[in-house]
This record gives sequence, C-alpha cells and structure tokens, in this order.
Amino acid sequence: MIVDSRSDVVLSCLGWVDRGALWRFDGQSGQQDSIPLSNADYVRLFRGKAECFAVQHIWQSGRFRMTAHAWSVPEQTLSSIEVGEHSANLDGDASVWASLPSTYVGPVAAGPSICYRVLALDDATPRTIRLDWFDDYDPMYQSVGSAQLLPGSKQFVVGIQRSSDLVIIDADDGHVVRRVPLADRHGNPHPILSTTGQNVWAADYDTLVRLDTTTWQVAESALLQPAREGTGMFIGDLWVTPDESEILVPRPGSGDVLVLDSESLAIHASVYLGSEPLVAVALADGRIVARDWMTGSVLLGQLDRP
Repeated sequence: MIVDSRSDVVLSCLGWVDRGALWRFDGQSGQQDSIPLSNADYVRLFRGKAECFAVQHIWQSGRFRMTAHAWSVPEQTLSSIEVGEHSANLDGDASVWASLPSTYVGPVAAGPSICYRVLALDDATPRTIRLDWFDDYDPMYQSVGSAQLLPGSKQFVVGIQRSSDLVIIDADDGHVVRRVPLADRHGNPHPILSTTGQNVWAADYDTLVRLDTTTWQVAESALLQPAREGTGMFIGDLWVTPDESEILVPRPGSGDVLVLDSESLAIHASVYLGSEPLVAVALADGRIVARDWMTGSVLLGQLDRP
C-alpha cells in the first residue's frame, strides 16, 4: 500500500483480487474504486519523492514492465520500461524516473526457463543485472521479491521468498557480497531501508527484525504472532510512517494492526479491525486503512493516541 503526500489517497494491489488493476481509497470521501492498468498477473507499487509513483507489472510467464504515473491522473502512463533477458527499453518521459526508486527486480523469460533480472536506473538510463546465483534456490518454491540500492554504496539488498536471509549483491555485476541472517523463521522478507541507510526493517514470517547496516547484525527483533496465542501465522506487509518513527504491522491471524517504535520495536498501540488485515497504512488523521487478506475488502479503524 502507498499513500500520497497529503495522506488523502491510498493505492494498493492484491494480485489474487486486483490482478493488473489499482485499488484506490479516497480518504476525503471514503469511496473506493478500481483503476485498470494492464493484463498483468499482478502489480507492485512504489512511492516516489514527488507527486508520482511507479508500478511494476509482472506476468508469471516471465515478463516485467515498469510504468510511471502521476497521483493526479493514475490511469495515464508517463513513461514505461520493458525489461528483457538482456535489455531494458525506455519509452516516454525519462525525467520522471529521477523522482522514483532506482532499483526493481522481476522475472524474465530465458528460453524455456524463468530467470531474474535487477533493473537499475543510473541517471534515468536503464540497465539490467543478472542474478545467476539464484540458480542455487528452488524456483518452484522461491522467488526474488525485492532489490534496493544501499545509500552511499554500490550494493543492493535483496529479499528472497521463503528465506530467512537477505542477500547483499554487487551493483555492477550482481555477484553475492554476503548473506545476512534474520530470525530463522523462513518468511518472505521485503527489506525496507531507512532514508539514511543505517537501518533495514524486514518481516521474517512472524517476526519483525531491525538490522544495523554498519554491522549487518540484528539490532532488534520482535516475535509478533506467537503460536501460544493459537494464531501462529505470518505477519502482513510492513509500512513505515513518513517520518520513520513508527512501523505498522498488520496481523491477519489476530485481526489487528500493531503500531511499533521503529528503533526499539516496542508496541505503541494495537488497532483491532476484525477479519484478516494483510496490508495497512495510516492517514494523517489517525485512521487506519487496511485490506482483508482473502477478499481485498477495505478494513477501517482509528488510532487513538494517549
């Protein structure tokens, strides 16, 4: 889930519900609608620095495409990048990518097989990076979920589905620099970097981990969905507040959203929504907007500060 700069509009995509469309929630009116974008199997969303965002369209047959959009007219494509096994072709306004994340990763067809490529944008010039080391993983069970450039370095941090390690790779040729263990829970880590690059937050199945990138050691760890409560299962997608002081963690097994301190991982609040919240964000007025895991239905709550 991503939110615009005024915390008025929320965008989301749950692939099994929305496929290649955006789900939109208007915080002012309380209305929701769907914005068709492509025939992709699912899309991922990336918040930009300006009033724009990026969409990654992914086809399970082995194809991914990036498109850039303005919040004011999300149905229009400002620029696109088609990623192949050996190339990345940009079309449209190249300048918009300067305000968007510079790194993405996805599957591409390589003959009869599927391989993964990192798309890196150096001064809005796209290039692809091979991830040959992923051949050591199980492609029927695992996939490359994310890749982000570490600020001030020439390395990417990569998350692997159903793995308890993050992989640090070289930004030039993609070779593995190191593997960073999390909580040994075999989860689906999608690492989130702080603005300074000093902290990385990642969910490892039922556990939230904060890593210190100066040492790549686990600085804090919090088991958030313990089996002793009778609801032992994974936690949902992490969402970091714009000032990076707190993290929202939906818990589909408990029907609530936790608000945690981003440094200590201490729980500040719990907002019960019912059903099975999988993704969630907070609006400026303290409202929590979430979506149900199976149906994609909107779930609303209110964060009451003491």
